Amino acid sequence: MDHKLIALDLDGTLLDSRKKISQRNIAAIQKAEELGCKVVLITGRGNSTVKPYLDILPGRELTGYFQGALVVDEFNGLEMYRTALKKSVCESIYLDAIKRRLSIQAYKNGDAYVEDYNENAMFYEKTTGARVKYVDSLEPMILSDDNFKLLINAEPGTIARNFDFFRNKYSHDANVVLSCERFIEFTHKDADKGNALKYIASRYGVDRKNIIAMGDQMNDLPMLTWAGVGVAMGNATDDVKSRADMVTLSNDEDGVACAIARLLEIEV
Repeated sequence: MDHKLIALDLDGTLLDSRKKISQRNIAAIQKAEELGCKVVLITGRGNSTVKPYLDILPGRELTGYFQGALVVDEFNGLEMYRTALKKSVCESIYLDAIKRRLSIQAYKNGDAYVEDYNENAMFYEKTTGARVKYVDSLEPMILSDDNFKLLINAEPGTIARNFDFFRNKYSHDANVVLSCERFIEFTHKDADKGNALKYIASRYGVDRKNIIAMGDQMNDLPMLTWAGVGVAMGNATDDVKSRADMVTLSNDEDGVACAIARLLEIEV
């Protein structure tokens, strides 16, 4: 198979448990690009927390942010594709989160904002390396036209008890996904990693059969199932593994490098 494009999730995939990119993964990406294979990131994160990783990777390609709601050309910083949540949907999600006593985050310029800086916000900072900013009220942000994503952040048990409520109520108006056992994420109904990958592939003129996608969580499934080869990480959920074309090693075992070496038939 002539692989021409590799799409990578970030957390739990390219990043190890310490939120680092291993030297072996960097070397594998560099070899793939030397062979003419473009390597892109498609992540739930916003711009600000991804830039440090882009700076250590070879190449300047298109990047998908906020589950694919925003695609940026990293060579010149231009926004190539964007799709934001409707104000009315944001307001309703926000009010439901408040009623159910759940921590909710809004985003501006890639940064996360909360009304209550608590243990959930601290967990988010530890997990993503981002700084969460406190504001008296999220309402001005909620009612703006630039909400690429809202995120509910809670203990796994609380998320499990609330996920079906939000998915059932908002699935017609938003893409509602679990990005990990503590996060429910809301983006525009057309914003998912699969659609972001379709857009990126069209910009590069690459057929889906020539694409590899790698991920570990349910929010990665749209791109894994659309790509010619969907690769689940060894640390992926069982649902993701069952629907992938192959399973590689975990993110702490250079799983990305191992998959690239196997599929491109190279040594890393």
